[in-house]
Amino acid sequence: MKLTSEVLARHLNCFAARDLDGLMADYAAEALFFSPEGTLRGPEAIRGIFEKLFIEFGKPGASTVSKLRQVEGGYVYLVWTAETADNSYELVSDTFVVRNGSIQMHAFTAKVHPKSDAASTGQPGVRFRARRPYMSEERNESNLVYPLKVPTKDAPASSSLLGSRN
Repeated sequence: MKLTSEVLARHLNCFAARDLDGLMADYAAEALFFSPEGTLRGPEAIRGIFEKLFIEFGKPGASTVSKLRQVEGGYVYLVWTAETADNSYELVSDTFVVRNGSIQMHAFTAKVHPKSDAASTGQPGVRFRARRPYMSEERNESNLVYPLKVPTKDAPASSSLLGSRN
């Protein structure tokens, strides 16, 4: 069985290499991903987040700086910053729970500032906006969502980082 530090190293290496399949292999079948937008369950649901992040972080000039890395048993806490062509990530936090060599839970939050040139040109980029949560039609607590908008040229504010929750 892999140690937590080995799972973390593989996960970070896969992110840096934009290896989506390798990254998804780190997550357990029932892994939970928490973000200000809501909760996702399982690698297939989580995949869309990283597809969008890989597009943004794959552009020239993207960089990340690790500020803090703590590993205690099966728990990981990361703090980092980043710059991309579209956004300045002033503060990012990732928290992981690793069990049996797989990520069981990943919590993500970020304070992101759009760069003015990306905003004025309509170029896509991850946009995090504070919003009141809303409930889906089922009125189920598990469907509570905080939208993160990813503007595109054709739909300036209609795409969500986690995809549609309807």
